[in-house]
Amino acid sequence: MISDIIKKADYFLLRFMIGARYQRSNFGRQAMDLLINHVRTRPNAEELYVSYHGGEGGREGFYQRFGFEPTGEVENGEIIAKMKL
Repeated sequence: MISDIIKKADYFLLRFMIGARYQRSNFGRQAMDLLINHVRTRPNAEELYVSYHGGEGGREGFYQRFGFEPTGEVENGEIIAKMKL
């Protein structure tokens, strides 16, 4: 699920879920590749944002592999990261 606000060119990955049974089966990577490619087609899309919980069991490594970098912001206990498109 993404926030797709064209007027502000604001694109934010709100929810990204893969069922436990299908994790570590490469579906997450494939879905993320498709999502990133989709957002690149959106008007004035230059950055994609995501938030996640840090620490053990967090998704930081997963998102970093796609080029997301923490912005230094934390909102509702979640680290905000962005990637250049």
